[in-house]
Amino acid sequence: MDSVTCEATFFGLECSAVAMVQKIGEIKGLEDPSNGEAVFEFINSDDPDATKVFDEYCLKVAAHIMNLQYILDPELFAIGGGISAQLILIKRLEWALGEIKRVNPLHIANPKIAQCTFRSDANLIGALYNFFVEKEKKLRESQA
Repeated sequence: MDSVTCEATFFGLECSAVAMVQKIGEIKGLEDPSNGEAVFEFINSDDPDATKVFDEYCLKVAAHIMNLQYILDPELFAIGGGISAQLILIKRLEWALGEIKRVNPLHIANPKIAQCTFRSDANLIGALYNFFVEKEKKLRESQA
């Protein structure tokens, strides 16, 4: 009998844009393998090695998007962070969603994805917002 484990994969590890960039950078022998701009030059020029890794990344992200669509049913998935500045990302994620639906024709979900308005600044704006909320909370507590 096969043993059951509690091992799982986690989105932050499996779908890390940083890890994807690093992997392509290493494959392409970049002096700085974490140089996202250089990596996306390879991706945008349809380099076969970079495209293979990028497509695998997009398929993994698209699978999570599809699962979240079924669980939460949001109107839109807004993609932020530094990677969102790359226009090819949304196109390739849409391709990946199409591939998942092609291979699994029983999927009826149709997730919508878009580039986040604040792109790579989204996390900074969120952190600033959280700072102000916490500051206001502490101020109210000290006045009570």
